[in-house]
Amino acid sequence: MRRVEAQSGTIVAFSFTRGAYEEVARARMDEGLEIALVTVIDLLAKRSPRLLKYKEKEPNSLPSALFDELPLWCLSELKCIKRCAEFRPKEEWRLVPRKTRGIYALLERLSKNRYNVVYVGKAVGTKRGIRGRLKKHLDDKGKMWSHFSIYEVYENIDEEQVDELEGLFRHIYRKDPRANPLNLQRGFKKLRKVRVNNLRKW
Repeated sequence: MRRVEAQSGTIVAFSFTRGAYEEVARARMDEGLEIALVTVIDLLAKRSPRLLKYKEKEPNSLPSALFDELPLWCLSELKCIKRCAEFRPKEEWRLVPRKTRGIYALLERLSKNRYNVVYVGKAVGTKRGIRGRLKKHLDDKGKMWSHFSIYEVYENIDEEQVDELEGLFRHIYRKDPRANPLNLQRGFKKLRKVRVNNLRKW
């Protein structure tokens, strides 16, 4: 707040200690800063009768037993990608659940740990999904790729957002038919935490 010269702000957390409230009071008295402390349960209570009832008894804490009330994206490492499976042989396309939405890549395997990106695509509707797209690519250009990677998005990610994700990838690779060898950042650490390569567990 000091850096941007703001006089008011909001802090959101699962709970706050007594010291946090005391510090907010001190900031108001000494510096004239207005800071609102908002808990997650405050934000979600209106949408969940169970949380609202619990909030009346324990206003500053959220029980682990009620975490199933939270949308998955609130607890995930990522806010767009729900899960992913990478470098799967094309024969596994049937294991992809129907109506899976998101981004996918067709890959050509060069060696054990080296792949060329053949194609980056998307599936935004629920009628076909990534599974249907993989089947079509297998029929049309099955000899051009050997493996695939899929990145499923959350239900709250709309068609325009999926379009933006795909467009970003296409823009990056637009002048290079292969993965850029000069790219120093080879992976995305947070993405590894949601990777589930065994499609039978999807």
